[in-house]
Amino acid sequence: MKTALTDTIVFDNPNLAADRRNCAARRHEVVGVSVPTGRVIGGVPQEYYDGYRAGLTSGCADLVVTTRLENGEPAVLAIRRAKDKSFGGTWYMMGGAIHNYTSIHDFLSWVVEREVGLKNLQPEALVGLYRTTAEDYIADALAVCYVVTVPIEQIREQARPDENHVEWQLFTAEELDKIPQDQQYWHPMHCFRRCLNTMPK
Repeated sequence: MKTALTDTIVFDNPNLAADRRNCAARRHEVVGVSVPTGRVIGGVPQEYYDGYRAGLTSGCADLVVTTRLENGEPAVLAIRRAKDKSFGGTWYMMGGAIHNYTSIHDFLSWVVEREVGLKNLQPEALVGLYRTTAEDYIADALAVCYVVTVPIEQIREQARPDENHVEWQLFTAEELDKIPQDQQYWHPMHCFRRCLNTMPK
């Protein structure tokens, strides 16, 4: 019997476009991210950060990789999960569950290299914080999502899927709308679109 679960947006960073512009102006130097006043600890609202550190909340971190195609059009890098994995068959960003003793930035650099082969990436801006679960799995898991821009040449040279994924692909905003429904999940699709809509000029 499947359990009805509700996936929610805890918050979207309202200053994502400005954060990304600032980062691009500084040649992708990691800068402070903006979230609601009085709730900033590493870009995560304090009440969730405290629960995560105390081991009361499962923590996940994801990184959306964006680029510009050779014609200048914004695109996002997605990897499709193997059928026998959670969210199998869907297109996702890189990431996963992290331990409370692991730096989020260090974890994301490691997991992106493991999952898709891109090396030494560091987040440039916070996208938001999301609550998400898999079917038949009851948990209080929060996913914090960041974004980074990578040159198209680096993606073409380095990208390759690991054993948990069957392929990688670059999608424009228009192409995201054409992905079959059984290959979509709301969390990555929402984050992909937000990041494409805030690409620096």
